[in-house]
Amino acid sequence: MYFATFHYKGNIVHKQLFKNDVTEDLKNQADRLILHTLKSGVSLKQQIQTYKNLLQSNIRKKFYNYPISKTDNKLAGFAVFTLIKLKQIKEDDKNGLIITKAKKR
Repeated sequence: MYFATFHYKGNIVHKQLFKNDVTEDLKNQADRLILHTLKSGVSLKQQIQTYKNLLQSNIRKKFYNYPISKTDNKLAGFAVFTLIKLKQIKEDDKNGLIITKAKKR
């Protein structure tokens, strides 16, 4: 089991438990999300702004202890990947994905 933690601007935006290391799968899904949205007529500029707004909204909701839907949480993980793919943020210690092995209970 693996535990994936998605970070944006030093904040945890999504955590998820996986059976396998799915880094490549998640990156491929982020690519497909970008392409699907482009085919739907949404420009890259608009996509970038939407992903950033979604992440800022999640951070704000966590700060004020407001509920966040499961869908918004999962989309936040993809938003981190898409912004990295679109070279809007750099994958470093404050932005990106950290995968660790989950502790056995």
